[in-house]
Amino acid sequence: MSDKNKGNLLVAVQFLLLAGLIFTPTMLVWPIQAAMDVVGVALLIPAGLLLVFAFRDLGGSLTANPVPKEDNRLVTTGVYKRIRHPIYTAILILGVAQVLFAGVLPHVIFLIGLYFLFTYKAKWEEQLLAAQHPEYADYLKRTQRFFPRFWR
Repeated sequence: MSDKNKGNLLVAVQFLLLAGLIFTPTMLVWPIQAAMDVVGVALLIPAGLLLVFAFRDLGGSLTANPVPKEDNRLVTTGVYKRIRHPIYTAILILGVAQVLFAGVLPHVIFLIGLYFLFTYKAKWEEQLLAAQHPEYADYLKRTQRFFPRFWR
């Protein structure tokens, strides 16, 4: 299987997990649902902003497929200064919000599946980027994969 086809398969699995997370019906709610809804809504804002800034910073290098474009440029500024995969981070935060809104086990399972898929995709993408960009090894050392470290 070619890298491009493998990447497309991973993207398809990603969208299936997202569909499960979004479209699985809510069958029961948290005992403190109002509080969960408030926290869920509060998570939407930073996740949305993170997506907007990540899309802006990537520019023409943006692709859903983890195989980098041949003419990509290595982005290490903006939100990429603190997080190597901010789009995955934003989607995971949105997934947590959905779990808080829905409160049922299938949503949690889809979110956990998404986390493991993103971890696999990110590691593979990092290998591919390291092969294209010699300076990527230094970037790996100083930048967290999904969640930023604010101390240093």
